[in-house]
Amino acid sequence: MKMTSVISLIILVIGLQACATSEPSSEGRVVEVDTEELERQERATNVELSDYLRRLAGVTVSGSGNNVSVQIGGISTFGANTEPLYVVDGQVVGTSYAGVNNFINVRDIDTVRLLKGSAASVYGVRGANGVILIETRK
Repeated sequence: MKMTSVISLIILVIGLQACATSEPSSEGRVVEVDTEELERQERATNVELSDYLRRLAGVTVSGSGNNVSVQIGGISTFGANTEPLYVVDGQVVGTSYAGVNNFINVRDIDTVRLLKGSAASVYGVRGANGVILIETRK
């Protein structure tokens, strides 16, 4: 009896430790950019929207100017547009980086957040490739 109790206790402790040290799933995660750091950088150089997006974990940005491609790692729809959905101040702008880049003034950006997985499901099929939420200073 005692040996069984000891083995059960050891298994319980190992199981609890494994649960406590495991990384949370990225499914449904929200990632945010530190805009204060970019504001400090902005004083020295011209910051673009792509600079904000490059700082989001899990986002791949390639290109420059309005010819930028944005893809959220691990999320893609076969044979379809792989660009994320852009939402500015609650208004859906679309999946075009150039469209959102021309729509806002980068100096007015307050926060940039990434929604992926179940957190992006609020936007239905349009959010299947992730959602980039941009809040501007009001």
